[in-house]
Amino acid sequence: MKKKIIILGGSFNPIHNGHLAIADAAYHQLEANEVWFLPLKSPRWKEVSTSQSDRLEMIKRAIAPYPNYKLCDYELKHTIKGEPTYTFNTIKAFKKLYPEYEFYFLIGSDQLELLANWYQIEELAKMVTFVLAKRPGYQINQQNIKKYGVKVLDIQGPMVSSSSIRIFDSYAVPQEVAEYMQKRGLYLENKLILELSTTRFEHSKRVAVVAKKIAKANKYDVDQAYIAAILHDCAKEIPSTVAKKLMEAYFPKYLDIPPQIYHQFLGTIVAQDTYHIKDPVILQAMMYHTTGHYPMSDLDKIVYAADKIEPGRKYEKAKYLTSCCINNLDSGFLNVLQDNILYLIEKNKGDQSKIYYLTLETAQKYLNGGNNER
Repeated sequence: MKKKIIILGGSFNPIHNGHLAIADAAYHQLEANEVWFLPLKSPRWKEVSTSQSDRLEMIKRAIAPYPNYKLCDYELKHTIKGEPTYTFNTIKAFKKLYPEYEFYFLIGSDQLELLANWYQIEELAKMVTFVLAKRPGYQINQQNIKKYGVKVLDIQGPMVSSSSIRIFDSYAVPQEVAEYMQKRGLYLENKLILELSTTRFEHSKRVAVVAKKIAKANKYDVDQAYIAAILHDCAKEIPSTVAKKLMEAYFPKYLDIPPQIYHQFLGTIVAQDTYHIKDPVILQAMMYHTTGHYPMSDLDKIVYAADKIEPGRKYEKAKYLTSCCINNLDSGFLNVLQDNILYLIEKNKGDQSKIYYLTLETAQKYLNGGNNER
């Protein structure tokens, strides 16, 4: 008797609990030997922005507890970049490579509806048995079931979608996947672009680019730098009345701060509640990215500097200061800090009382005494 192999294909961007639930149900109902998770390189009907390596790592982590679940990277290896992935070609190759296997291809109700549009579907249906996991909210296309010999299983996939996870409206992923997403800062921009104005979002992206360059050159954790930088202004556009109430609730000791600086503190609340960021090093770097503080960690310095010198500010010395930070974080940070203090003094016509005390304290500690220990 041939071994039964269930293939579950998809972009897996990211893999989630819904994928695992229908795989488990199909595995048991069909009494299969294995389930192969087949990530696509170039899906025909969707764009995948997450890197191939990240998607693969999330799949590996999700299926690790299941000995009969396998990662099959065949399509990633055999699809030419920029060209669509055709299931027909994959199954045709599998039939030659594994003549001792019987293949079942697991699809949802949404894919059933599009089945007639699949490449070489008539021939494909002769090589593989399509298996349907019904999806809530979709009518079952009985015509396609009959035409392509689709086997309908007595299962219904849960209401989970990768798109909702990518905008943080759902977090229905295995814990190991959630931890990986947090560490890598995956999908932050998908949500951030919905929350911020275009101008603010583009600024945040530029800060993140500069922060990553500085971090990489100074052998610092690039993922941490990216997360702190891309989220540094995530609270910038909270309405002023709401912002004040939040400051009263969470940061009463800083109520004397100018309202335009509230966001550096409130960003840490948004980062935790909306984006599930828990790393205290990242949160601290966000908390003082405008004013600075003493003492500052490496990440504090990176985000502070990147925010001040990102190219969109059209700051005359931005390119020079960026090079300074890339060559040496500590001395580069001092240069950025000194330039910012001189700018604030000039802006306030020499009246240092108008400069917030955290900023002055940072300057006094680092510039007057030259103390810049890492």
